[in-house]
Amino acid sequence: MGDNMNLTEIRKKQLNGFGFRKIDNPDFPIGEYFYLDDRFGVGGYWLYDYKNMFTISIHDFYFHDDFYFSADMYVKDKPTYLSISHNISINGDFLNSSINPISNSITGVLYGENTVNAVIDKNTQVYSISIEIYPDYYDYLTDKFKLEKEYLKNALLSLKSDTDFYEMMILLQEIKNFKSAGISAEIFYESKVMEAVALILSKSSYEKNISLEDYTEIQAINKYILENLSSDISQKQICSHFFIGRTKLQNQFKKVNNCTISEFIKKNRIEKSKTLLKEDKFSIKDISLMVGYKNQSRFSEIFREYTNLLPTEYRQIFKI
Repeated sequence: MGDNMNLTEIRKKQLNGFGFRKIDNPDFPIGEYFYLDDRFGVGGYWLYDYKNMFTISIHDFYFHDDFYFSADMYVKDKPTYLSISHNISINGDFLNSSINPISNSITGVLYGENTVNAVIDKNTQVYSISIEIYPDYYDYLTDKFKLEKEYLKNALLSLKSDTDFYEMMILLQEIKNFKSAGISAEIFYESKVMEAVALILSKSSYEKNISLEDYTEIQAINKYILENLSSDISQKQICSHFFIGRTKLQNQFKKVNNCTISEFIKKNRIEKSKTLLKEDKFSIKDISLMVGYKNQSRFSEIFREYTNLLPTEYRQIFKI
């Protein structure tokens, strides 16, 4: 396990080189906290290493100037490790990688085979929560659950800036909010990593008996729908846009999302409307149009179906 220890030590040296300094922070009773030098920016980075098997980290900082980031986590013999992140807020450009994280998304990344280069935009918050699975823990999971060697890795890499992986977002937020130390923390964090692995496998194409190509296509369709919630979205339109047959679309969509296209559209329209209602910037009529309902009464009916509240009642809760 010596190589895995080096992965964590490499991370710490990189943080030091980027202007982070280790300090005590009572808000983080376990792990190590690194504060960003005021000359370079504001914020900090928390890192918890579990027996050189996996790490959990919280990044919450910004740089005063555009920051060029270069990292190579390669370690001899066991070079790669897996990372799953909830990118709550991030703005920048990953220059030589398939990585393209966007704000409020879940991203799966394989580090260690190539150097990762990026530019982080100045004065923009980098706020994310990550789990990194090191090679020895990967081997342990593979052996324990009798997985093929590439199974978990490929499942993780099928996550490309997912904006609707709510279960993983909730799990990582639970990690962020947990404040304890000792054996209770060890048990909690290991259980959450196991739970994260289960969610990855459950969401991936491999659990759903669907090819990676088809899974990727459905994810592109999901993104297309989410970007066009204010428009009329028909299956005919989707089939034409993606050159896919209606039967295949329906079957593969249900496998990936565990719901029909109609249910997916309605659910996400309501989720978007809930966010708009909380902001209290737009009228109910305007919000209805913004989420694709020309008829306000119909919007209110569907909203109540999903929340047991009318839009006006839901908004009132957040005014209290």
